[in-house]
Amino acid sequence: MNLKEILSIMKMGSFIYPIINFFENMEEDDITKSFFRMNLYKWFEKNKDFFKEVDKIISICSDEKTLCKRSHLSIKMLALVRKSALLSNKENKEDVIKIYKELRNNFNNLPDYVRTIVAISMKNLYSKLDTKEINDVRIWSESYKKDKSKLSFLTFAEAKKEINNKNYKKGIELFYKGAMESWDVPHPTAILNGIDFASWYSIEKNFLEFSSLYGELEFLAGYYYDKISIIYDYLYTVFSSYKKLDKIDIHKIASFMINNKKQIQKNEYYKKRIDSVKKFYYDLNKNSYKLKKSDILFFEKCFEEDSIENIFISKVTMNSILKRKASFIKSNTIRKIISSYNISYKTSNPQCINSELIKMNIENNFSHFSSFVSFDNDFFEKILLTYMSLDNKSIDISLIYNLINKNNKKSLIKIFKNNYNSMILFNSIFESIPFFNARKYLIRLSIDEIKIKNKYHDFISFYFKLDEDEKLLLNIFFRNYQRYKRTKFSFNLNKIFKNNSKNKLWKNKIDKISRFFGFDQYFSYTSFWCFEEKDRKGFIEIINKFL
Repeated sequence: MNLKEILSIMKMGSFIYPIINFFENMEEDDITKSFFRMNLYKWFEKNKDFFKEVDKIISICSDEKTLCKRSHLSIKMLALVRKSALLSNKENKEDVIKIYKELRNNFNNLPDYVRTIVAISMKNLYSKLDTKEINDVRIWSESYKKDKSKLSFLTFAEAKKEINNKNYKKGIELFYKGAMESWDVPHPTAILNGIDFASWYSIEKNFLEFSSLYGELEFLAGYYYDKISIIYDYLYTVFSSYKKLDKIDIHKIASFMINNKKQIQKNEYYKKRIDSVKKFYYDLNKNSYKLKKSDILFFEKCFEEDSIENIFISKVTMNSILKRKASFIKSNTIRKIISSYNISYKTSNPQCINSELIKMNIENNFSHFSSFVSFDNDFFEKILLTYMSLDNKSIDISLIYNLINKNNKKSLIKIFKNNYNSMILFNSIFESIPFFNARKYLIRLSIDEIKIKNKYHDFISFYFKLDEDEKLLLNIFFRNYQRYKRTKFSFNLNKIFKNNSKNKLWKNKIDKISRFFGFDQYFSYTSFWCFEEKDRKGFIEIINKFL
C-alpha cells in the first residue's frame, strides 16, 4: 500500500487506529513501520515513544540516499507536522518556528496529497504561535475546502485566531462549526476536538448559553472511543463543566477517570489533571472524616445562621467542632447538619459534606427505583447492558440472572443494596450520565444482533464462564464492533484485511468467535485490532478456552 492510500485512510484521524495498528504489525518497510508507530504513539499519548520514532524517521529520511525517494521526504515532513503539534506551546516556541520554516522550505517539493496536510498544519501553527517571525500560509486551491476532512481544520484555525483576539463567542461558534463540518467524513477526532474547545471556552469564559455542549462531548467520547488515553482530555473538559455547574454526578465521571488513570502517561501535564480530579473522587465507604480547618470554617458559617435550638445536633457536639476539640466527624452528624440547613451539592463545599450528599443521593435514587422494579422478560437484559457498559465488578452477574429466574426480588434488592457501587449500578439501569449511555447504546446494538441471529442463550452461557478481566475484554470487543460497523468508510475494509494479512491464525480465531455470535467478520477483525498486543493475546486465549 502506497503513502497516498495510507493517508486517504487516515483522513478519519485517530478513530482509524485499529487499521493502522493492523498495518504496523504487517508492514516490513522500516520507515513505513515507524510512520505507523509514530501515529499510534501520538494518538495513545505515549509521548516518549512518539518522539523516539519521530527522531528515527527524521534521521533516516535526512540521509541523501534515502531522500531520492519522494515518499520519504513526504514521511519526514509529516513527522515534523506531528512533532510540531505536540511541541506547539510557549516553552517550545523556537523549536516550532524552526519546524514551520523547514515545512515551508520543502513545501513545493511535496505531492499535492501531502501539501494539503502540511498547509493546514502550518495555518494552525501560525494561529497558535501568534508571532511576526513567520508568515501565514495562503491556501488558494478549492481542493482544500472541498475535502471535508481538511475543511474543519481550516475552520479551527480561524477559531483560534478569534480566541487570540479575545472574540470568545465567535471562536466558540467556529469551533462548533468545524466539528459539524467533520460529521459526514466522518472524522471523530475533529468532531470531538471542535466540541471540546467550544465546551472548554464556554465554561472558562462564562458563555453559559453554550454550557450544554459538555453533554454532547461526553456522549460522543463514549460513543467513539474505548481508548482512555485518546479521550482523557475530553473527559477532563466534561469534568470541568460538571465542576463549574455544581453537578452532583461529577463523582461518576471523576471515579471513572481515577479508576483508569493507569492508562494515562505519567507526566506533569496529566499529573496536574489527575490531582484536580482526585479532589472529587469520594470514598463512599467512609463513616467518619478527619476534620480540616476548612471544614470547621464551613460549619462555623452554618451555625451562625441559626440558634442551637433549631438544629438537630447536640450542643456538646457543636461545641466540640467549633472549639476544635473533635478530630473526626461522623457521617450521621454531617447528615444532621445537611438536613438542618438544607445544604445542597456545591463543588466548593467541604469534601465530607459532598461525600454524604452523594451517598444520600444514591440511597434516595435506589429507594425510588427499587420500589417499582418489576421482573418482566427484559429486566435481566437491562441489568446486563448496564453492567457491560459500566465495566462494574461490584456484582456477580450470573447470580443476578438466577435470582431473576427464581423471581426472588427480595434477595436481588439485598445484593444491590450491599454497597454504594452496586447501588450506583442499579440506579444506572434507569438513569445514567451521557458517557455510559453511549456505551450502553453500543452494547444494546450488539445484544440485539446476537438475538436476531438466535445466539442469545449461547452468549449468556459463554459470558458467565468468563472471569472479570475476560468479561471486560468482551465488553470492549462488543462496543468497538458496533462503533466500526456503524461507520461509513471511504475505503474497502474487506479488501484491507484480505490483501494485507500474512498471519492467518488470528483471522481463524476471530472468524470462530464472529460465527459464534453471528457477527460480521470484517468488523470483528477491526474490533480485535483495537486491542494492543497484550489484550489481543488475552482475547485469543478466551477463544481457545471456551470455543
